[in-house]
Amino acid sequence: MDAYLQTKEEVLNELEVSENKGLSEEQAVDNAVRFGTNSLSKPPKESLIGKIIASLLEPMVLMLVIAAVIAVGVNVVRDMNGETTEYIECVGIVVAIGLSVAISLIMEGKSAKAFEALNKIKDDIPVKVFRNGKVRLISQKDLVVGDIVCIETGAKVPADGRLIESQDLQAEEASLTGESEPVKKSADWVAKDIDTPLAERRNMLYSGTFITAGSGRMIITAVGNETEFGLIARELSATEKALTPLQEKLAHLGKVIAV
Repeated sequence: MDAYLQTKEEVLNELEVSENKGLSEEQAVDNAVRFGTNSLSKPPKESLIGKIIASLLEPMVLMLVIAAVIAVGVNVVRDMNGETTEYIECVGIVVAIGLSVAISLIMEGKSAKAFEALNKIKDDIPVKVFRNGKVRLISQKDLVVGDIVCIETGAKVPADGRLIESQDLQAEEASLTGESEPVKKSADWVAKDIDTPLAERRNMLYSGTFITAGSGRMIITAVGNETEFGLIARELSATEKALTPLQEKLAHLGKVIAV
């Protein structure tokens, strides 16, 4: 919804939320089903076989695989001709390949676990919400569209929302818009143009940004994948992973050595 084009009363009416009471528990459950939860969808996990194949296709490792095949072929021919064989070299190359793949899988596994741990910490951040006429502390991941969230200086914005109350409020949005200076926010401001840039939407707060001054309340208008950060994350996951300059140089070196 384009909440920045609407007054706070229009947003509250559209989401069927009372400014004085907030959502009821029944509404919260219904909205979680209707609009989704406040968590980003995880990209599909690659299978172990897929990871092993990807590791074997690394230029330097692929060169070792080719060397192993050649060494085995040469020794098989020698064995058939009754000549001296040196299978120890083949074993050494295979062991080197195995170690390389194992190290790659271990490092990738540690990175994945660290990422999951950080996500769990983020999910457990307590948020002040107004439900059933009372202020409650709930986990960030339990926020739903329509929740009225209390915000204050130093807080991290947990989801996208339309301000319904503000007192000298300012937000730092550099991570989202690139603007280095905090932006003044106002619950009474309403955009006139649908093409108003995100950085100029003074009545909106966005997930992942920080409150640098003031306080206020906002009604959640988007959670999880539907937030501005969620949309960016989906676009990035849909694009092919680019090689870093170091990976490109190693790939080139591997090809040169292989030739």
